[in-house]
Amino acid sequence: MPFALFALAMINVAVGTQGFAFAGVLADIAKDLGISIGQAGFIAGASSITFAIGAPLAASLVAQVERRRVILASGLHLLKC
Repeated sequence: MPFALFALAMINVAVGTQGFAFAGVLADIAKDLGISIGQAGFIAGASSITFAIGAPLAASLVAQVERRRVILASGLHLLKC
C-alpha cells in the first residue's frame, strides 16, 4: 500500500473516532443545550454524516489545486475563525 494512501486511511480513522468522544460528554452537552440525551446523540451522527459527505466533495474540489495553496488557504481560514 502506498504511504499516501495509508496516511489518508489513518487520518480518516483519527477523525472517525471523534464520534466516540461524544459518549463521555453526551450528558453534559444535553444538559447545556436543554435537550434529551437522545437528541444530543444526533449531534454525533450529524457530525459523522457531514464528514462522510463533505470530505470526498472537498477533496474533489481541490484536486486540481496546488497542495501548498490548499494548505495556506485552509490555515488562513482557520485563523480567521
